[in-house]
Amino acid sequence: MIYISFFVLLLQLLLFCSISVAFSLVVKNEIVSILTSILLLYGLENIVSSGVTYWTSTGRYKIIFAFFGLSTHGELPPGFMFIPTVGDVTVAMAIPLILYIVLVAICLVYYIRILEID
Repeated sequence: MIYISFFVLLLQLLLFCSISVAFSLVVKNEIVSILTSILLLYGLENIVSSGVTYWTSTGRYKIIFAFFGLSTHGELPPGFMFIPTVGDVTVAMAIPLILYIVLVAICLVYYIRILEID
């Protein structure tokens, strides 16, 4: 389970760093980009996290840990209402990766085409 928590933390850090890099390229101010990404991630999480969703880190943590807890221990964590499937876990892991890839690709195109740096 410790490796799963490290992997989920890595996914969250990838997403956080890609948002920070995207804002720093557009705004050209590091402190503003970091503050904006922190407010965007954790402010959005507080607004949207009414249930278990794929769009918040706590929702992804709950889905992934509930699936692996069910597969290793045979029971759901306390307070978890539905049984997560392999598809749920795949989507929970794929959303941060897809957002990371899209943001890094946009940053690369912006860096090469708009700023015209070789």
